[in-house]
This record gives sequence, C-alpha cells and structure tokens, in this order.
Amino acid sequence: MNVVTLTGDYGYSPYKISGLEAGTLIDAETASWIHDNDDTDGKSSPYPFMVYDSPGAILDGGRIIGNIDQTSAWRSVYDLGNSAGIRAEDSPGVVIRDWRITDTWDAIRVSWNSPDFLIEDVWVSDARDDAVENDRLQSGTIRDSLFDGVFAGLSIDPSSSSPVDGHNETVTLEGVLLRLQLSSYNGEITHGSFIKTDSATDGEVTPNLRFIDNVFALEDVNHRSYRSMFDAWDNTIESSGNFFLNLSDTPLPSDYPMPPAGWTILQGQEARDYWQNARTEWINAHPDDAGSYVPDSEVVDPSVPDVDTSAPVIDTSKPDVDTSAPAIDTNKPDVDTSAPAIDTNKPDVDTSAPVIDTSKPDVDTITPVTPDTPDVPRASIATFSGTKFKGDGADEIIVGNAQNNTIDGKNGDDTIRGGDGDDIIRGNDGADVIWGDAGADIFIFTRLSDSRDSYGVDTIMDFTAGDRINLSMIDANRSMSSDQAFDLVDGGFTGAPGELTIAYDAASGFTVVSGNVDRDPEAEFTFMLAGNVAVSETDFML
Repeated sequence: MNVVTLTGDYGYSPYKISGLEAGTLIDAETASWIHDNDDTDGKSSPYPFMVYDSPGAILDGGRIIGNIDQTSAWRSVYDLGNSAGIRAEDSPGVVIRDWRITDTWDAIRVSWNSPDFLIEDVWVSDARDDAVENDRLQSGTIRDSLFDGVFAGLSIDPSSSSPVDGHNETVTLEGVLLRLQLSSYNGEITHGSFIKTDSATDGEVTPNLRFIDNVFALEDVNHRSYRSMFDAWDNTIESSGNFFLNLSDTPLPSDYPMPPAGWTILQGQEARDYWQNARTEWINAHPDDAGSYVPDSEVVDPSVPDVDTSAPVIDTSKPDVDTSAPAIDTNKPDVDTSAPAIDTNKPDVDTSAPVIDTSKPDVDTITPVTPDTPDVPRASIATFSGTKFKGDGADEIIVGNAQNNTIDGKNGDDTIRGGDGDDIIRGNDGADVIWGDAGADIFIFTRLSDSRDSYGVDTIMDFTAGDRINLSMIDANRSMSSDQAFDLVDGGFTGAPGELTIAYDAASGFTVVSGNVDRDPEAEFTFMLAGNVAVSETDFML
C-alpha cells in the first residue's frame, strides 16, 4: 500500500492531491487545516482538504478547524462561498475516517463520480449546513460517527442545473448520532432535516435508505423541510434499532412525518437524557479520535441552541510561517510543519474560577473561594493582530489590542483581556476569567454550557457602567418552542422557567448571576462578577 504522511498545522494552505495509486492511504493523523469561506480579510480556505481521481483512497485524519460564521443568516454565509471541510471527487470507494471537524459550512462533501464511499469514526460539531453532502446521489455508507450540532444531516438533494437519478442507489447510515442545531434561516431560528432530499421531483430520484442503530435528535419540531422526511421514510428499505429524539418539550405536531417501524420515539426530558448518554458513550468509545487530539467527555445540553455568535474569526495565535503543504515523497521521513507556539514570556496564570455550590435549591450560590487575580499580560501587549481571535482549545492567555475586538476563547480555562476598544468577548467552554478593560464591552454567553458548574463557571473581573452582558442566544424557557428571553427577578427562583437572579455573596466578594430554563428551582447557568456589582435589566441583552 502506498502511504502519504502529512503532519503539522497547514493553516490556510489547502491540501489538494489527484491521481493517487488505487488504495493509497493518506495519513493525516497529526495534521490540521483551517476552513474559511470569507476572503474579505485576505485569507480564506473554502476547501482545505481535497482528493481527486484517487479510487479507494483512504483519508485518515486529522482536524479541520473552521472559521465559518455560525450566527449570521444562512443565505449571507452561503453567499460568501459554498464550501466544505473535506471534498472527494472522481474517487470511487473513497474512505474518510477518524476526522475531527468543527465550525464548518459542509463538513464532508462526496462529489462527482465517487460511489461506494465510506465515512466512519468522524466527529463533526457546529456545521452551518450539512454534515455530509452527497448531492450526486451515490451509494455509500456512513457509520459509527457523531454529528453533534449541524443545520442538516445528510443532503441527497441534487441541483436543478445538474439533475441526477439515484433511485437505484443505496445509502446506509449505521451507528450514527445526529443532532440538528438551531441557527438563523430566513428570519427564523430553526434547522433543516435529518435527510435533505430532492426538492424538484417529490423524492422520485431519492436513493434507497437503510437506517440501523442510529440516534437522530431534533430541537425544533416545526423545522424547515418537512417534506424531505416524508421522502426519506418512503424510500427506507431497512430500519432497525433506531431512536428518534425530540429534545424540546413541545410535542411533535400531528402532521409531522413520523418514522417507520424500527424507530423508537422519545420526547422532552427523556429524549434529552437519552441523547446525553448516547453522546457520552460514543465519545468514551473513541478516545483517540483525530490523532493527538483527545476529546473530553463533555456532554452539552442539547435542548438549547448551541450557536456560536462570534463573527468568523482568524486564528492569529501563530506567527506568520510558510504553511504550504509539503510535496508528497514517501521516501522521506515525516516532517513536522507545525508553527511555533507563541511565548508571551509571562508567568503561569491561575485561571480557576470559584467553585459553584448548588446545595441550595432556590439560587445557584458559590462557595467562598476567591480566585487569585491573574498576573496577565498588560493590555498593551496584545497576543494577536487584527480584530478577531478564536482560541485553539487549550488553556490560553488572550489579550486584545486597541481595536474593537471579537474574541472567542473556545475550549479551555482561558484568561482573556479585551484591551482598548469596544470588545465582544465570549469565554466559551471552561472556567474563564475575563476583563473587558477599556471601552464599552459586551460579554456574550450563547449556551448553558458556556458557564455552569459542570463545565466551568466564568468570572468577569471588571464589569462597569457601559458594559453589557448578552444572553439573547440562550433559550430561557425550553418548554416552549422558538427562543424565549430571561426575566430578571428579585430573590430566588420560584420554579418558573426563564428566571434570572442576581445575588451578592459577601463571603467571597462576588456577585452571582444565575439563570433557570426549566421548571425546577435550580440554576442551569451561572457566572460571576467580581465585587458587589449593582446590575439591572439595562445591563443585559436578554
């Protein structure tokens, strides 16, 4: 077997290869690429990994790290450029496996003349459009994969300008966990369908479909593309051991296209619990996905829109380097092309946030453990250029500059300073410690797991007049469809969803902000403000 080995961070330099010997293995286990369809800043990479005319090629990943806008209207993001993290074309029998793909448009696209494809052991999260696009209606198998937070699942919807008939083909989904995620589409907050079928022929060209041991989860029972699911079920030739989950507390409408035999339907809390358990089991069973990247066992709350409201950002955490893809030479040893990490020459930082004590049912309180004030780099020592920055998943020190910055810490327990300017800062996952510094700053939380006891509680160290806290992307009442706003209430929770409380804990010296999104009297969301801070409804974007 011919083997091509790729290592290191390719950044915005795409890897494109064609004419490989049949059955060639491309080992990209320790390599990564950036996926970006917005070239307004002079940088883009709409197709970071492309393989052409290579029958039976095995694409063994590898990470695709997207900078695709996850919050603007679907059409406006599409108009920047149709794109995909991985694209295979004229490669029958191609195998795509062991990839970790995040924040993309389409995650994987199997394009022209690539029948009998196999996609397996792939973890996709935050795909703005399709998890897998197979619009040429080719036979293939998708198995043992986690698609966690995508607008649509499998697209088998050919363009009207290049029609194709797939009714004699068969697509198999086996052991696939697929969660549809809310985002902006034509003025609505909704998502697409699990299976997106041909929109011009009423499903007449739809391939045969086999569903075995899958878990499909939706968040909006009134989602777009109802008709597609009628077509999908009508073309099902095998179905067994599957679960269909309605993660909301709104029952499926009477006219919803219900799945055929072989599917168990769960709704509400029972569905949410099942999804969390299934997701955890999948992650624990795949500890070494994407090579050196070892995912944690975090389980997001799937009933809440997992929408990244930061604008598409450029990873400038690395100095300019030549990230061009290495030429293929199997007679040479592997070469590490990763760029050097930034050395800020600063001491280690204790970014641990105070521990949450949830023993009291009426309000999410804190154990009086005051975090050390980190000796972070001065605001004048920026750790990136430009206006936008997204973290790389590690515990980072991120310092903005004099411009109006948009900062997303991503994973890890980060220490973030906005610097000068009117900044938009999201700590994202982990226990983050955040300063806005000068300017009128916005601290944004887009999902419950951005700041809660089980995921890490964020602390805002310098909230002052003129700053605002944006909670508008969190659905405050998950018992209702669409997106509900929080109501600021006095005292503790009453058990009504959508309540937001504020309480000063004198022992620790922190003001605790807690939100409740269901009908129990406990908080699902908590963050802290350093000091006894007098905040009112005008300080929030609810």
